[in-house]
Amino acid sequence: MIQAGLLRESVTVQRPVETVNDFGESSTTWETYATRRARIDGIVVRETMDGQGNRTVASHDVSMRYVPGLEAGMRLLWTSRSPARVLDILSITELNNREEHRLSCAEQVT
Repeated sequence: MIQAGLLRESVTVQRPVETVNDFGESSTTWETYATRRARIDGIVVRETMDGQGNRTVASHDVSMRYVPGLEAGMRLLWTSRSPARVLDILSITELNNREEHRLSCAEQVT
């Protein structure tokens, strides 16, 4: 079990919601799915250059208590940082018989 003292960061788990406006255009909005305390460790920062210019991506390892229904494609809003940062969930690992989630996340740095 993850120790409570290690969960120093606040995160909001968000899931995508597809909406269609009056013109039939689809757009994605995000709604709150759960709020948790988490441990967030930075792993690596890398810069790449593509057709859209330079991009910087930071990778993070996130540990938190189990969230039923958590899926890749959801994201974390790291609310204990100012301004809040968005972490895209890339992979999910369940540990200790559904007591803990360990996530690999990417942050697009501007």
